[in-house]
Amino acid sequence: MITRRSLCVSALAIAASLTGIMPSDAAEPTDVDVRLGFIPNVQYADFFVAIDQGYFADAGMNVNLIPGGPGARDSLVELASGNVDVAISSWPPFVEALNQGNDFVLVGVHFQSSPLGIISLPDYPINSAEDLVGQRILAQSGTATRMVETATKAAGLDPEEITFLPAGFSADPLLAGDGVGYTGFATNQLVALEVQGMKPDEDVHFRSFDKLGLANVAGLIVVRREFLETQRDRVVDFMASLIRANDFGTSDLEYAARLATDVFGIDYGLELEHQVIQNRRQQHFIVPSEIENAVPYQINVEKIMGPVIEMTRLSGQDTIPENLRDVLDTSIVEDALGRAR
Repeated sequence: MITRRSLCVSALAIAASLTGIMPSDAAEPTDVDVRLGFIPNVQYADFFVAIDQGYFADAGMNVNLIPGGPGARDSLVELASGNVDVAISSWPPFVEALNQGNDFVLVGVHFQSSPLGIISLPDYPINSAEDLVGQRILAQSGTATRMVETATKAAGLDPEEITFLPAGFSADPLLAGDGVGYTGFATNQLVALEVQGMKPDEDVHFRSFDKLGLANVAGLIVVRREFLETQRDRVVDFMASLIRANDFGTSDLEYAARLATDVFGIDYGLELEHQVIQNRRQQHFIVPSEIENAVPYQINVEKIMGPVIEMTRLSGQDTIPENLRDVLDTSIVEDALGRAR
């Protein structure tokens, strides 16, 4: 039975509660503090499952999840400060952190295709970069605006011909007709519209930035190089636990959704229906069907060093670290797969 627990959950304590005992000769578990990039909703399903099923505890880790979200310091700032061992971040801040001299290493990618894109309505469905030109686009932030501009540039079009309007975290302005497109997530705003009864591809349309020609990755799992060099085996076990959790969770999408609503995100007013739909929808971005032989958390070096870097430069982030290839450690997931399966 799922019961309420504090947000910073001890994996070992949960494992002990499931068995009712704690072996007296058990090795002292190692605390691993993980800074999430957002509030603890079902996008972190694998972390929830790995804790609840005792996978982290099996590997001798006591994993604490620390929420991000509005008002919180950037996860990579927390990592650089030594306040956490693992940070979940996105691509632009990661590149910027490297440029600032941080010795970080990317050990896994949660979303191999970013779930961020453009939401539109049947009256004017946006399916290509060409459809953006001459239109009013509702953008959540400056970052979202830059992504639309970059997708337009990549198609050889002029972003100056797009009118950007500021928008919040709800697609209501789109429904009100304030714009023809809204920058949102397939795993968030699109889900909210579906919960309201709008059918995807009929009542509402979504086109990811990847499909619009803007290659991207998201949910980067980042550690300090010193931590990786001194505790590589533990980092491999950490990733193996997430892969085990992904294998378990995909067989029962409601399981992780209930962990989100009833345990890890209980203080955030999450709704079960929303979390179940989000969990189902995000599976495509975790292991994209268009990537041959894709596995959870793998680092697609070819994509990153090719189209992602190209789009990074087009976005105005001109300085790319010379050692970028050296901070993409594909061996962690490769070794983790051997332990997880």
